[in-house]
Amino acid sequence: MKNWVKSLVSTYGFDGIRIDTIPEVPKDFWAEFGPASGVFQMGECFNGDPAYVGPYQGSVTGLFNYPMYYTINDVFGNGAYMGNIKSLYDAEASHFTDLDALGLFVDNHDNARFLHNHAGANNKLKNATVFSLTGRGIPFVYYGTE
Repeated sequence: MKNWVKSLVSTYGFDGIRIDTIPEVPKDFWAEFGPASGVFQMGECFNGDPAYVGPYQGSVTGLFNYPMYYTINDVFGNGAYMGNIKSLYDAEASHFTDLDALGLFVDNHDNARFLHNHAGANNKLKNATVFSLTGRGIPFVYYGTE
């Protein structure tokens, strides 16, 4: 697997890889697989608890910020207190090694789209998207949201 990913990255000139469902494989594997690729890795750990997701950042470079995904939907979609975003960033600081390497997103292929959950809330989606593009982390925009 390590030789395969190294060859794949080299052959196609990738500058990063996305790794799906990283909790399904032991962390020590990812700790070897990622460096073997020689590029940035973005892991997916579908969980809203920073204490659960955070330790995986020791095995891959970055992670999709699922805890913030849920907070974004709650704040921008449901009108929850905006201070919840700061509170989550504060909580994440003790669980992640690099908050700036977390993927910030509003929509993806694993969850119901924002407008599915908040029908007709185009302005709320726009606000959530602006936050995902300007908040702390790496912005990811899923096709169709743009």
